[in-house]
This record gives sequence, structure tokens and C-alpha cells, in this order.
Amino acid sequence: MSIPIKKKDTIKEDKSQLDMLKMIAGDIKGNITFEEKNELRFTPARLLSYNRASVFGGYPTGGIYEIHGPNGGGKTALGIEILTSAQKAGHLVAFFDLEKAANDKRWITALGLDLSKCMYRNKSKDGKSVLTLEESADEINDMIISFNESKHKGIIPDDKLLYILFDSVASACPAAKLKKGAKVGDANYGLVARLMSDWLQTLNALVGGSDVAVIFINQERCNVGAKPWEPKFKSFGGEALQFYASIRIRVIKSGDVKEKVGSDEIVVGRQHRFKIEKNKLGYPAQEGYFYTSNGLGECELGFDDIRSTIEEALLQETIYKTSTTSYESKYFEGKMVGERKLRDFLRNNPKAVNKIKDETYKLIMSGTIKMTTSQIEDDNEENENE
Repeated sequence: MSIPIKKKDTIKEDKSQLDMLKMIAGDIKGNITFEEKNELRFTPARLLSYNRASVFGGYPTGGIYEIHGPNGGGKTALGIEILTSAQKAGHLVAFFDLEKAANDKRWITALGLDLSKCMYRNKSKDGKSVLTLEESADEINDMIISFNESKHKGIIPDDKLLYILFDSVASACPAAKLKKGAKVGDANYGLVARLMSDWLQTLNALVGGSDVAVIFINQERCNVGAKPWEPKFKSFGGEALQFYASIRIRVIKSGDVKEKVGSDEIVVGRQHRFKIEKNKLGYPAQEGYFYTSNGLGECELGFDDIRSTIEEALLQETIYKTSTTSYESKYFEGKMVGERKLRDFLRNNPKAVNKIKDETYKLIMSGTIKMTTSQIEDDNEENENE
């Protein structure tokens, strides 16, 4: 039995829709109010190259990050750099260390992070129980809700931001794999992917528009059975994280840094290349470099800030390369012949370093900068499997 539609009701409904369209088009007078957009809040990065590559100059809140790449590429180092930059700016940081990267705290401390002022969660809580993926998700959700409520009530100052690092998706173990009677080889296909998809839908609603940023570190693995036109490498935990991430960064080891010590040439550090593959807040496909040191050469253990600064200063021309081996700048007199001499000068003159970094940062924030785009195919790197 069909219910007849009244002609008058249909005409009335069409008229109201037409009036609304006219109002939006500006044909008739009407006041349309939209929710006021919150001002973008972010923390400036210590790495000049990242400030430039991110376009807006730092690490914004209100979104989800994914840092992915092959083994030994520098993913955790970049994640710690985000927490360190936020911590030094006076913000709140949390570190969910499911890979036990901070079991030996010397490396984390050398990168600049003060764990005594960081909410730190390790995988093992009491030596018997294990921090599962579900528990981690619940704790992070509760932390974000408590932070947002505390800011609303004025308990936490309005200018404070919260950065949460989750290291890593591949190390997160679902509770189903730890229950009594569970065996290796049980059919749990796609379990992590389903859990991540469910969690990210909730997390995206909690983080969006807030003063919180959640950074996920993710591994890349060989895409077994991939066709020639398909990606050679694939990130762990399904496709949901790629979809929900506002900023997606790929980090790889670009090369070794060698120095001559006596009669021998030894490896004293690494050069890392990052590429911002997805950026909802700026132009994507920008890339840059940063350096880490193992403490054996002229640089102390941790980030090699001098090499990273020189790399970006040359790009923005706050330091000029007048020939293949000589350098000039208004922040030092005469020519510096040889990069080693330039590095030694800057290490002994922190004021000159700060002036170079300040001018380079001002150029980046003013928009009068030189950008870079990737010219190397991601699936054809020399050091992918190192």
C-alpha cells in the first residue's frame, strides 16, 4: 500500500530549499554563521630543515602523525626530536615506548629528551604483565580527554600543548595474542589492522581541533607477492593510519658520515633524509636532511646540529659556497676553506651559530625561502634494507 504525497508539502519543502540556496548565494539578505576556526598552534622544530619542509615552520597540534621507513632510518630519532622541541618550549610530552627504545637512556638523553619531565610508559609494567595495544589505546584516549577537560576548566594553562609519541605500531601486541591458550600460528589475520582502524576513528575525533598531537612510528616491510606496479614496501598495521594521518613522514638512512681519525677513516655518524609525503596543512613532497652522531668523532653523541645547520644555511644562502671548498658569510670574517674548518669554527662560536639559525628561521617563516622536491624514487633507495 503506497502513501500519497501531498502536493502542497512538496512545494513547501522545495521552496525552503530554494530560499536556503539563495541565501548562500547572497541573492537575499540573511545571516549565516559558521563556527569560528581555532588558531593553529604549533611548536617550532629545532631542525631548520623540518621548519622549511613543513611550510608553516614546526609541529602543529590537532592532528595525527605517521613516521614510517625502513629499519635504522632514524624514525625514533625524529620522534624524539618532536618531543624534545615541545619539551624545551614548555609543553607536555608523553612517550609510549613499546619497543623499549629507552631501556638504555643514554641515547634518548643524548637526543635531548628529559625523561624525568616526560610521562613515560614502558611495555612491561611489573615484569609479568604486558602493555597491550588495547591498553595503550585506552590510556592515550583517557589522557587526551583529561587534558582537554583540564584546559577547559583552567587547571592547565591555555597555551600548553600535548605531544604523545607511540613507538611503534609494529611492536603493539593485541591482547588476543596473550590470552591463556593462545598459540603461535593462530588465525589472527588482520587483527592489528582492525584494531588500529577502530582506534583511529575515535582518536581522530578526540585530537581534531584540540591542542594535542599524536605521533605514530611505523615500520616498513617488504610487500611480499607485490606486482611490478605495486609498492615494494608497505607500512605495518593496515591502511587506516595513512588515511587518518594529517602529516605522513618517510625517514631513511641517506648515508654514513666518515671522518679521518689518525690514519684510519671511521664512521662517526649518519645522514638521514626525510620526506613529508602527506601534509594537510602545507605543500607536500618537501624533504630535508638531518644528522646524528655516534660520539666517536668531533661531535658528541646525539644530533649533529652543526652539520644540519650548515646544510640548511647553504640552501637558504645565509652561508655562501664560493667554490668547491670555500665558504663565506656575514657572520664570520674572511673565507673558511674546507667544511671541517667551518664546522670547527661554528662549534667554538655558538653565538655565530645562533645568529645563522635565527636568520635562516626568519627567512623560512617569511616565506621567501627555497623549497625542495623529491627527485629520488622511494622504491629505489640504496640503503633501504640497511
